Amino acid sequence: MTSKEAFARLIESIEVYDESIGLTKDDLWSLGLRFWSMEEGTEKELWLFPHSYYEHIPVGFPIVFMGFKKGEFMPGATDRDLRFGCLTFGILGTVKP
Repeated sequence: MTSKEAFARLIESIEVYDESIGLTKDDLWSLGLRFWSMEEGTEKELWLFPHSYYEHIPVGFPIVFMGFKKGEFMPGATDRDLRFGCLTFGILGTVKP
């Protein structure tokens, strides 16, 4: 599966408005995402995008940074900084059991 296909599968599983991710932890791992941390006081998990997703993220896509700051993806303006092969941002939500 290419990065573009993997990102498309991920996008199909996300319910942005209620911050739920319709995939299991194993599914997210197989798509290249890596678990970072739980948001304090919630059941929400932050999963970081692999660096290969950068070119496929749409303008304005809601993202969450490692410090749990929320933002929107802007190509060129959103930093490409890496940690352990992952971008320093990803998706936050409850994961399917």
